[in-house]
Amino acid sequence: MNQNLIRALADQMRSAAEGALPPGQSGLYNFQMHDGVAYSLTNEAARTFNEAVSKLLGQKPFFSRFSAKYIEKKLKKLFAKLLSEKEYNLEEDLSDLARELSEFNQRNIVFLKVDGISLFACLKIGRVRFVPGDEHLIDNINHKAKAIIKTSKNDEESKTKTLKLIEQESRSEFQGSCVGVVEVCAEPIRAFEIAK
Repeated sequence: MNQNLIRALADQMRSAAEGALPPGQSGLYNFQMHDGVAYSLTNEAARTFNEAVSKLLGQKPFFSRFSAKYIEKKLKKLFAKLLSEKEYNLEEDLSDLARELSEFNQRNIVFLKVDGISLFACLKIGRVRFVPGDEHLIDNINHKAKAIIKTSKNDEESKTKTLKLIEQESRSEFQGSCVGVVEVCAEPIRAFEIAK
């Protein structure tokens, strides 16, 4: 991301910060509380902040990898620093954020039940694999879940309960159905949006 865009984003965020009021002064509609700060935004300031989110999301690789909610959360963290720190270098943190977003390389697999299709063999159309919701699929989902949960810091009892819940839910949702499987390089919310 070029420096002109970073400066433009910083200017928009500073402009939005000028419209930040003490909590409650702008009503509950624009009340915000996150990352150790609480404030209300005027309608104009909220619109300016949302434009900054849209501008960052509109950059070439970002739209295909991130949801608006994800970008908003990242910018809100910087916005909180802007409101709470007097000598805050917003441009530097925006550059770091741009680098982090550019280097994002997390792949997510999304499973979606597809109503109205009966399937007995796998079929691939574009980026979507359509598979039957059979024991093989349920075992595959459980195997992936087990590998992830194994690395969590929860106790063994909690891990076992979580695995059992995942197995019950995946069996309930997918068994006997057609399931679309999509693998994308995107954060989880955006991956689900793309898959859907």
